Amino acid sequence: MKHRFRLKIIAASMLAFFSSNSLATVDIYRWCQSHVDKVREYSQFSPEKLSDLRRLISNATTPEELELVSNIPYDFVFNSIKTHNGYSDEKAKKEALNLIKHLEISPINTAIRLNGMKHESVWTTLYSQCVKNNEESLSDFGG
Repeated sequence: MKHRFRLKIIAASMLAFFSSNSLATVDIYRWCQSHVDKVREYSQFSPEKLSDLRRLISNATTPEELELVSNIPYDFVFNSIKTHNGYSDEKAKKEALNLIKHLEISPINTAIRLNGMKHESVWTTLYSQCVKNNEESLSDFGG
């Protein structure tokens, strides 16, 4: 159940991210909440296990290897990048691998730093910082 819920969050975030309208259509609040939820889930594991997972994700060189260690559906990301950007298969494959790695490794790194944190204020601060950073990024693109 938890795995399915997380995939729905990721899929919704990816749909928003690859919206054909513009970067301004990204729902920053949904995106940041899914990021915080993922960090919070990961932070329940030991830093050693998270480092091992990060290593596996980092070292994946094919979609098949990455799908074994990631919860993000490669085909969805690949097709979204290819369609949205008009990339060749090879360029879309490279971009999809890099994006999935980033989407997986970023919350792992944060979870390692916040390991064992139980205070709600930590999660609220993480969420607020995510919103602030992403609003600034969008304004840099004219969003």
